[in-house]
Amino acid sequence: MKGLPLPCCYHPTTVLVVDDNELFLATVADELEGFTPCRLFESPLKAKIYLDNTPSYTFVDRCKEAPEQDLEDHNVHILQQVHKEVYDYTRFDQPSVAIIDYQMPGMNGLELCTVIRERFPQMKLVLLTGEADHAIAVKAFNDGQIDRFIKKNERLLSQTINNTVRELQWQYFGELSQKLLDNLINQSQHSLPIYFRRPEFAEFFIEMFHKKKFCEFYLLETNANFLLLDQNAKPSWTMVRDEHELERETLFAQEYYDEHVTPQTTEIMKLLRSRHSATMFLTDEDNRAPIEQWVNMMYPLTPFQLGRDQFYHSLAQDNPRCQLANATKIVAFSQRATKPPLL
Repeated sequence: MKGLPLPCCYHPTTVLVVDDNELFLATVADELEGFTPCRLFESPLKAKIYLDNTPSYTFVDRCKEAPEQDLEDHNVHILQQVHKEVYDYTRFDQPSVAIIDYQMPGMNGLELCTVIRERFPQMKLVLLTGEADHAIAVKAFNDGQIDRFIKKNERLLSQTINNTVRELQWQYFGELSQKLLDNLINQSQHSLPIYFRRPEFAEFFIEMFHKKKFCEFYLLETNANFLLLDQNAKPSWTMVRDEHELERETLFAQEYYDEHVTPQTTEIMKLLRSRHSATMFLTDEDNRAPIEQWVNMMYPLTPFQLGRDQFYHSLAQDNPRCQLANATKIVAFSQRATKPPLL
């Protein structure tokens, strides 16, 4: 994920593991960390049959299906479609990474990688090799046939696999998102802030994401606001603001405050000027609320640096206002079957 901007969304996706050694398959499945569903295949042919019957359609394809409309509405539509992915109960079944042993009967791992690459060009491919296959793996990597290779006799094999899977899954979403976010027109009020595309912002966000034990996030149709879900689909919201955005919000409130000095507006101005808190509008009703009611929509800010630039971050958790429409239609990650099938 290093060097890539933050994806517009992320959720657990399925890792395919292909090896003719059932014991090795079971070991990998047991040692995959975090929110990582997997499917196990004891032969390349079974993996190929499974993938032949798996849609290659991704969330990007769904989001791009925008009707003819002006640029502003088109951008809003894209971001709304990203958010709607949370209601897609098949999202965890989407294959993102395949870990494939090279030495297998009937079809070697590199041949299977070639088949997968043709049908799922976005999928990340990892080749497992022995000492004798190392030169083949290096050439395949240099030729772009695979994304990584791992020696099966590595001393810390489990750790290497987990680190590789995590990095490639973020890269998978990052590369897909680039295709989607390129559709957002810079002149739109719904265009992304410049810092959103900075790789160091992605590093900051991903560190927070894992530290708080979230397993999904989705960019919303408001500047740098995100919906986050834990494994039980419990929602939280986060926002990021730079100094310019906070100053615009403060000046906007100041114009109203000059003509409506009340205890509520005085408190709001105090919070805004000190950069203690800022507004986070979670609903359409919030967006229409008069400034006197902003005090109920303000969340504490935590400052952080990106290079020499000052930013502020806020997280809304465990709040009665943090509720999702149609929440009962969301399939939580914890509702998935935990034991991966051997196919």
